[in-house]
Amino acid sequence: MPLGASLTVAQQASILAKYTGGKVGTASETPIQIGWVNTDTGLSAFPVMTQGVKAAVAFANAHLDGIDGHPIDLVTCSIATEEDGQSCGATYLNNPNINLILEGVLIQGSDTFYKAINNTKTIIQLSANSPSDLNPYPGNTHPNVFTLSAGAVGTYFAMINYAVKYGHVKKMLLLSLNDPNARAGVAEFAGALKSDGVATKSVFITPGAGASQVAADIQGAGGSGYDGWYISSDEQTCVNIVQYATQSGLKPLIVGEQCNGPIFKSTTGNYAPKDVVFPDLDWSVWLPQESQLQDAINYAASEEIPNGTDPESEAIGFYNVLDAVRAMNTTPTSLTTDSIASAIRGLKAPILGNGGGFDCGGMSALPTICGDSVGMVEFNGTKYVRLAPTSSVPLFKIWTFQS
Repeated sequence: MPLGASLTVAQQASILAKYTGGKVGTASETPIQIGWVNTDTGLSAFPVMTQGVKAAVAFANAHLDGIDGHPIDLVTCSIATEEDGQSCGATYLNNPNINLILEGVLIQGSDTFYKAINNTKTIIQLSANSPSDLNPYPGNTHPNVFTLSAGAVGTYFAMINYAVKYGHVKKMLLLSLNDPNARAGVAEFAGALKSDGVATKSVFITPGAGASQVAADIQGAGGSGYDGWYISSDEQTCVNIVQYATQSGLKPLIVGEQCNGPIFKSTTGNYAPKDVVFPDLDWSVWLPQESQLQDAINYAASEEIPNGTDPESEAIGFYNVLDAVRAMNTTPTSLTTDSIASAIRGLKAPILGNGGGFDCGGMSALPTICGDSVGMVEFNGTKYVRLAPTSSVPLFKIWTFQS
C-alpha cells in the first residue's frame, strides 16, 4: 500500500476523531444500528467494499468512541439481483432501529431497493452508478440519498474533460464493456465529445473477453488512428487494453476509471500502469502526502485489514463510515431519518472523498450528487502524481457541475 508518514494507532485516532467531531476512546453505550448494502457475490461483485466498511466500523468503535459513545452495529445485506433489492429494502424498511444505510456498489437491484425503502431511510452511497442511484425518486429534488463525492458521473465526465481540454485529443476511441448501461453511457459521452469537436468511435467488448479478442476489437476499429482512448470497463479488460497499446507501440492519451487496482500490481509492479490517467475523488490513497488525514486512514485500513490488496476500495469504506459518524455526531439525541439527512446536507467541505465544493441537490437532474469536482492522477513510472491541467486551473476543478 502506498503510505505517507508512519503514524501510531493513538495518532491515527487523534487525527480521525478531530475529523468526526468525536473523542478518542472505545464506545461502550447502547449500540446504534446502521445498514450496509453491497454486491458481495457474483461475477461483478465488490466484496472488498464490505471488508473496508467493516474495518472502518471496527476502528470507529474501538478508537473513535463510535457515534457519541455508541458502538455501531452494522446490519449487512448483499444485493446481486432485482429480487435481492426488494428483499433487502423490505428488511430495512421494517427495522425501526435503522435510519441510515450505507450503500456500496450495486450492479443490479438498486431500483427495487429504493422503491422498497421509499425515501423513509437516509442513504449514503459510495458512488452513484445506475440511473436509480442518480435520481431514485423522480420529482424529488432533495431525496434522502447522498453521494458525498462527484460519484461515477463526475469521474466519467472528468476523464473526457481532461482528455479534450488539457490533453487536446481530437479523435477518441471509446472502449467499453458490451452491456445496456454501458452502451447508454457511451452514447452520452460520444455526444458530449461531438459538441467539443472530437471525432469518436465506440468499441463494445464482450465481458470476460481475453487479451487476443480485445486486441482484435481495437485493431478492427482502427485504434492506431486515435490520439485518445477512453476506457470504461472492469480492471482485467483495462489490463488487456493497456497491454495491447504497449505491445503495439501505440501512445494515445489513455484515461480509464477502472485502470488502477490490485490486478495491476501483479502485472506491472504498481497499482496502476505507467502513463494512464485515472480519476479520484480528491482524496487520493495514492497521494497520502497531501493530507495527514489520508495518512491516518491508510494506516488504520492496513492495520484492520493486514492482508488487504485493494487500498483504494478499503479507504473508500473508511471515507463513508467516517463521514456518517461525523454527521451523526452532530445529532446524537435525535437520530431520525430527517435529522441525519439534515446533518449530511449541513456538512462543510472538505469532506472525505470530496475535496472540492459540497452541494447536495445542486443539480436538479442528478439530485443525489453532492460533490462538484474530481482530481486526476497518473503513475509516471516512479511515483503517483496529481495532474494540474494548467497553472490557472485549480487541482480539484477538473469537473465542476452547474446548478
